[in-house]
Amino acid sequence: MLTKLIAVAASLLVVLAALSYARGGGFQPVYTTAGQIVGLAADDDGLLWLEKPKPDSPGGSLFALAKGADAPSCLHPDPHLTEIAVAGDRVFGIELAGDLGALVAIPRSGGGVTRLAGDLIRPAGLAEQAGTLYWTETTPASQAHVYHVPVLEARTTIHALPAGGGQSRALVAFPGEPAGFQGKLLGVQAERLYWLDRFGQRLSDGWAVVRRVPTAGGVPEALTVQRSVGNDAVLEGGELFFTAPSEDAGQPLNYRCLRRVQVPAGEPETLTDWLPAAGRLVRYRGTTYYCVLDGVWAVPARIAPPTLLIDTLLTAGKLVAGMGGGLYAVGGTPSGNSLCRMPLTFGGRLRAGLFPRHE
Repeated sequence: MLTKLIAVAASLLVVLAALSYARGGGFQPVYTTAGQIVGLAADDDGLLWLEKPKPDSPGGSLFALAKGADAPSCLHPDPHLTEIAVAGDRVFGIELAGDLGALVAIPRSGGGVTRLAGDLIRPAGLAEQAGTLYWTETTPASQAHVYHVPVLEARTTIHALPAGGGQSRALVAFPGEPAGFQGKLLGVQAERLYWLDRFGQRLSDGWAVVRRVPTAGGVPEALTVQRSVGNDAVLEGGELFFTAPSEDAGQPLNYRCLRRVQVPAGEPETLTDWLPAAGRLVRYRGTTYYCVLDGVWAVPARIAPPTLLIDTLLTAGKLVAGMGGGLYAVGGTPSGNSLCRMPLTFGGRLRAGLFPRHE
């Protein structure tokens, strides 16, 4: 009789574990705000994001959720931050008021905000790498914007500044977009700064170009040129991952393939194909994730089909970051007011299913 009871109990535990594992595999809300989450960043110590009090606010206040904490804290309540970059015990941000902005440093432990640079013209694309801050400034055209006519084009310049403060310097200038910088700075590899530039406003007639320039300044070099502004790229560990129109000649702009190239000098190779259009790439713990509004895929390290991890609606498919063995994303409708977590490890999924709360 005792043996049967033990067997039944063991079976129930197995069923409970299986159900908990299955339930813990999706995105679960861990934080909800009355405002709108517009920025997201993470490192091994925690998660940071920006909250707009209302959709028409110029920017957002800075909030942080430390790893293992149950509730977030507000690090900077002034709702004018438009972008953030995390580096150790500090968060760097862009404060924007109209077309002019400033670069600030905010301690993660709390305290006063340090202004590093001011009077920046339409700053965007903030990134930190090895103790140096990089960002773009875009000067609007003096008259109506006309592509390929330098005196009638907006101009974008990439700047660099030591994270501890000092004198900024311009690395490179190139034709910009009237609305400001639409791409992103990818990082530094072998003393070259890589960035993704996007031209045009529609998926059907835009271009996405990955370029690089020496960190000492100089002439930029184009590495990849892809049709459609919906493409994305990430740089990590000497490898550049980028999306491109599908290699299927039938409808190339409706789907994406993912390609990888060793930098500074390698040949691109295709890892997978037939991904939905207009997704964003996230690298976390050696894995590439492709995120769109209605799903997240894990991309293999060698050519193979991608793995669909979750099929759910995310309000902002580009706002995804990894921290503490899980992916965090912005969800909630209609404004994107919910921060959700999807565990990636077996133990994390099991705990999330049994106890749906932040680790």
